[in-house]
Amino acid sequence: MYNYLELKNTKDATKLEDFVISCGLSGRMFRKLIKIGNIKINDKLIKNKKYLLKAGDRVRIYLLEEDIDIKAQEMDLEILYEDEDIIGVNKGPFLVVHPTKNIVDNTLSNGMAYYFLKNNINSKVRIINRLDRDTSGVILFAKNSFGHQQIAKQLEDRSAIKKYYALVEGKLKKKEGIINKPIGKAPEGIGSIIREDGLESITSYKLIEEYPGGSLLELQILTGRTHQIRVHLKDLGHPIIGDSLYNKESKLINRQALHASSLTIRKTRTGELISIEAPLEKDMLNLIEYLKGNK
Repeated sequence: MYNYLELKNTKDATKLEDFVISCGLSGRMFRKLIKIGNIKINDKLIKNKKYLLKAGDRVRIYLLEEDIDIKAQEMDLEILYEDEDIIGVNKGPFLVVHPTKNIVDNTLSNGMAYYFLKNNINSKVRIINRLDRDTSGVILFAKNSFGHQQIAKQLEDRSAIKKYYALVEGKLKKKEGIINKPIGKAPEGIGSIIREDGLESITSYKLIEEYPGGSLLELQILTGRTHQIRVHLKDLGHPIIGDSLYNKESKLINRQALHASSLTIRKTRTGELISIEAPLEKDMLNLIEYLKGNK
């Protein structure tokens, strides 16, 4: 089954390459597609990369079909959203996103490979955003290189909005704010720390609910550093409950109480603004009840 983009040019004397790049494909991808005959104009195959488009010309770009590059393993996936180019999944806690040297099976990517195979999606498995093993919530996969490129660009230019929920220790004096402190690797090589020579790291936070035993915060990350939210909240004096690396283990929850609650992006083909949301996991809902004093 072909996956293609159907585009319409609106200006006379437009270079085909310029038009295709303006629609979101890279120059490298354009040159590859036109060389192998994957571009048609008004249903006619075109191999001249210097072709000049007229206003009203219909450009059809057939995206490359690829072999699935990861072992497919059946897995129950909670699909939150799907279109021609991307899939949004609710990742449960304790699930590794991609095979590693030490963990080669039963990762979320293995499950996505099986989903691709089952649904005739002929593509490599491309992860768009990553989450730590014990962090739950929204994670995106691309169904083709175009989808990956488009959403990755939104994440890079910060037009995509990533929001998280975290259950933290204590009650905040300042109920909302922005943490702007650089983050780099810890000297001992385990985790990350605030350091002057680190990379720019910006996190905004606001209090959602306050309980006798802690607080629920909504956070938005404007940069994507390793363990950014966890490091910034520790520095704020309100570490995440259950975060064994940056706080301490908890008898109430056996992971850091951090959840990627939503990801707001523009659809790759229409520009429509959409928000992909994942409900809180049961372990965090149970923790909230305990912090309220109901358990």
